[in-house]
Amino acid sequence: MDTLLHDAKSTAFMSTLDLKTGYHQIEVNPDDKDKTAFVCPFGMFRYKRMPFGLKNAPATFQCLMDQFRNGLPYSEYSSLFR
Repeated sequence: MDTLLHDAKSTAFMSTLDLKTGYHQIEVNPDDKDKTAFVCPFGMFRYKRMPFGLKNAPATFQCLMDQFRNGLPYSEYSSLFR
């Protein structure tokens, strides 16, 4: 931790990502929207964005995060999350 704090002092830019609703940033393929349909007292609905709970949602999300991270320069700090 001391090393990370020391290295962070000399950086020109710092950033954080809030991925709390990360799945909901990924669009569902139009051909697959009917597969996400559900019924409740207010009617029938289908997701436009990827919900939690889909079988391949974690793998899809991780793949997109890996693509994003591959464009970033390597650092000791970013290596903690690989």
